Amino acid sequence: HYWMLFGFELLLLILVVVMMYSAAAAGYVVANLIGGAVSPYSLAALILALIVGLAQAAFTVIATVMLTRIYADLAAANAAPVPISGT
Repeated sequence: HYWMLFGFELLLLILVVVMMYSAAAAGYVVANLIGGAVSPYSLAALILALIVGLAQAAFTVIATVMLTRIYADLAAANAAPVPISGT
């Protein structure tokens, strides 16, 4: 299962790069519309950081849940049977 998980991780890596670039681009446009030019310590910079941070948090939660479920499914398939007591 190593290569399947490795391929999945590479797919997630490509997905996060594309998603972060698109979130940064969309956030830059929104920040320019709301707060003017993006410069350090400006309202526009705060809005841009908020949008990019929310996109990163969403990806992190989704990727963590997916990888946890995949690991749990694979670990359950290889688990040794546990005897059940008759009490």
